Amino acid sequence: MTSSTASSPLRRWFSSLRPYSVIPSLIPPLAAVGIARSMEPEVLRWAFPVYLAATVLLHFGANVLNDYYDYRHGVDHEGTVDTDHVLVAGVVTPRFMLLSGHLYFVSAVLLGLLIGAVRGPAFVLVGLCAVTAAYFYTGERFSFKYVAVGELVVFLLAGPGLIGLAVWVLAGAVPPVVIPVSLPIASLAAGILHGNNMRDRRTDRAAGVRTLANSLSQSHALGVLALLLLLPYPALVIMIVSGVAHFLTAFAVLSLPAALRILRRTAQARDERELRLLPRSCALLYGAFSLPYAAAILLTGVRL
Repeated sequence: MTSSTASSPLRRWFSSLRPYSVIPSLIPPLAAVGIARSMEPEVLRWAFPVYLAATVLLHFGANVLNDYYDYRHGVDHEGTVDTDHVLVAGVVTPRFMLLSGHLYFVSAVLLGLLIGAVRGPAFVLVGLCAVTAAYFYTGERFSFKYVAVGELVVFLLAGPGLIGLAVWVLAGAVPPVVIPVSLPIASLAAGILHGNNMRDRRTDRAAGVRTLANSLSQSHALGVLALLLLLPYPALVIMIVSGVAHFLTAFAVLSLPAALRILRRTAQARDERELRLLPRSCALLYGAFSLPYAAAILLTGVRL
């Protein structure tokens, strides 16, 4: 019996969630609170923890079904660079992943409908569109990830989607400032996925999966990664200079050396095994930028 199969059921369930990857679902709502406070409406306080729980469940569902369908379609198998795949390691069964993944989605929808009872049918419709995009990120017959638009879906969901819906939950309206405020967060979230797909270029191509990373040359894929990881910094400077964001958000710029190190190491990598830590490095960069950025917006608000 392997150590993975011998571990407790609770630990195996926890491993199946990829919990470390859920940070991009937690930080955007913090920025949304700052935007909602700037609007000075009557904030729907009880709905915020409900929304936060729904976004985390949605992210868990997308993670679990992504692992399930990647395993089913032969994308993840013995010998792949990423060693975190619980199905390949035999930590849990495919049936468990399929059923639990759908359970997370259903639970998220039910929580969203609870908020929709107050915010109205338009909120429910937009929320269901977000759920549909997350559900079909990977699927049985169609997957956004497999047709080279995964980065675009993550950009829209993890940035303007999560922040806009959270502001809607709190304040009942979505101001235009959501777009520039969400841009840095969205770009770094998409960078995590692109870094993952750069690491998996060879194995994804062998499985017949077309991602943006393996549709481009190595140098062009690196250029896209550079764009996604560096775009937040000039965008932040523009927001500060124009008065949209408070100067305290400038603390996020301290993460720039980490972004440059990631790009340098990626450019120097000779094969995909040297990129095995690239997704986690991008996730750490996301946290290093987004935590002080969202915290500053939470504390100081924005100019509408």
